[in-house]
Amino acid sequence: MLLIAVIAIPSKLSAQTCPENIGFENGNFSNWKLFTGLSSIDKNKNVIYTNEVNNPASGRHTLISAKTEKDFYGGFSLIPKNGGNFTVKLGNNGTGAQVDGISYLLNVPADRPEFTLTYQYAVVLEDPNHPLEEQPRFIARVKDLEKNAYIPCASFEYVATSSLPGFTKSKVNNSVIYKEWTPVTINLSGYQGKKLLIEFISADCALGGHFGYAYVDVNNLCGDLIVGNTYCKSADELNISGPSGFKNYNWYNADRSVKYGSGQSITLKPTPTEGSKIILDLMPYDGFGCPSSVEAVVHSVDYQVMVQEKNTVCENAEIDFTSANYILNKNEGFTYLVYQDKDLTQQVTGLVKIKQNSKYYIKATNYKGCESFATIDVALFDIANITVKNPPAVCYNETVDI
Repeated sequence: MLLIAVIAIPSKLSAQTCPENIGFENGNFSNWKLFTGLSSIDKNKNVIYTNEVNNPASGRHTLISAKTEKDFYGGFSLIPKNGGNFTVKLGNNGTGAQVDGISYLLNVPADRPEFTLTYQYAVVLEDPNHPLEEQPRFIARVKDLEKNAYIPCASFEYVATSSLPGFTKSKVNNSVIYKEWTPVTINLSGYQGKKLLIEFISADCALGGHFGYAYVDVNNLCGDLIVGNTYCKSADELNISGPSGFKNYNWYNADRSVKYGSGQSITLKPTPTEGSKIILDLMPYDGFGCPSSVEAVVHSVDYQVMVQEKNTVCENAEIDFTSANYILNKNEGFTYLVYQDKDLTQQVTGLVKIKQNSKYYIKATNYKGCESFATIDVALFDIANITVKNPPAVCYNETVDI
């Protein structure tokens, strides 16, 4: 293998692994609790009653893995573009004032004063134009078990109404409104060491005649609100990103004398000085969270991925490019991905069968966002140019000592 180039650039979104199966990536509901119940009215208020069930209720707690399927009413994919391999559908288009929910007990790591959880949701609600307390709804909320109270800036309720922001009328049935996949980032900073209950609930109309259901996909990465502030030292620019799901993003230097830019992601060139502070102001959509400001400190990591200088192999040889035989300075803090195109769009995994002279591209990424790249050149033995000089040639039916 020949090392053509090693280029280090700043991060794209990266974070720490979330608690076990919080994103349903085991293909089941392990570590989740399941609920069914009824939606009702009490003193002109919507009241939801639930009971825990041991197994998923058929047609009400549904794991989905088919990336090509579309929702009947909204036409959107059942798995979000940037989601995992599984999503959960809560409820269905049946009626009966049904309520379907799931919950996850989250132990926020004690060593993480800054901690976030990102999920995506999509909602389909029938809108019968009843009073709000009777309407179908979707609820996403986080409960502080120590205080026995829901966290206001992390708890939301979407009630069917034609004026609900971000919802569209279905072309299949104009009495149905839907919202395509939308990301939400919950800021759990300051809750280190706490026990929090994550809840997702879909509910039909309380009168029993109209439906509501939702899809949920929880990101399998949890971490800092700002990512990309730790970059590879050889980079000449810094790509930083804020959390998903906010209306406005404004970036500043430490004393706010310089506004770096707006938007969820920005690029700073040249890179800020080591140890400098970046401030991000977050403004949520109306009624869905609280304004907040978060900070990050710029750090560099002195790492460049190095590969074996040259490797010539036989045709059809199988190579694991992520092994220590090919990555000479493999680091446990980095994840290594292999691509067969320089634009890094065609990823290959496992053993790669070599059929021709080829270039492969290695991307190394750590959880803080440092990325480094190397290009690997693999050549085939040129068998056509091999000449056997000793022993001399023999006929087919003769023997020879080699």
